[in-house]
Amino acid sequence: MIEKDKIKDFLIQVGPFRLLLVGLCGVFLVLTGIPSQKADKHLTEQVKTTEESLTSENDRYASRMETKLKEALQNVKGVGKTKVMITLSASRESVVNKDNPYEESEEQQEGNDKKTSKSVSKQEETVLVEEDGDKIPYVIKEYEPEIEGVVAIIEGGDDPLIVSQVTEAIQALFHVEAHKIKVLKMEDGS
Repeated sequence: MIEKDKIKDFLIQVGPFRLLLVGLCGVFLVLTGIPSQKADKHLTEQVKTTEESLTSENDRYASRMETKLKEALQNVKGVGKTKVMITLSASRESVVNKDNPYEESEEQQEGNDKKTSKSVSKQEETVLVEEDGDKIPYVIKEYEPEIEGVVAIIEGGDDPLIVSQVTEAIQALFHVEAHKIKVLKMEDGS
């Protein structure tokens, strides 16, 4: 009986409105905390699509750079026929525009009690634009993927001067370190 009295006293102190409010908050948290399978499936599909898009976009970029490099090298005296392979270390990176709201407040109190407080708040929010009914981040700058390494297979690969010139050309074009560039002699008849 003592425990029942304690429970009744507690319920009277808390009040039925507060108990109902706490119960509803608990139900809300439980319902919002359970991920739906449909949302998880959609998110997984969206991630796969993004990964496939980035991979094909990277492949297209590497292919364009290979074609340009091959065309440039084939026009250099002594190089001859050329095959080129470029590897990338990362994918394209987009820099989005962000709002930078800044708040500052200062409070001083004079008299018997000297009280000074200062509050600084800085919060970043991504700027969104509407495109085809969807809100997407506003991109202000895009960086192409970084070139990790280059292999050039050339007919004139047995001439050290030509190899040196090709290596220097690749360094100048792609800002790749010399140890990440390999120039090889093309096999006869290729």
